[in-house]
Amino acid sequence: MKVGLTQADLAARVGATRQTIVAVEAGKYAPSLELAFRIARAFDAPFEAIWSFNPDEQAAGRGALAADD
Repeated sequence: MKVGLTQADLAARVGATRQTIVAVEAGKYAPSLELAFRIARAFDAPFEAIWSFNPDEQAAGRGALAADD
């Protein structure tokens, strides 16, 4: 999902650090439920449009952000 926000812009909007946003994007960090909702709101999108969960993907180390592929 591309909306013209930098990682720093998104971090400021959701009250996180840029490093946290980088880690979430890379699938190296699972955000708290509160942060996940804040990120969805920052994109003005439903939670399900931003996030997905598949236990098999999590076990394989893949990211939690929903893909646009």
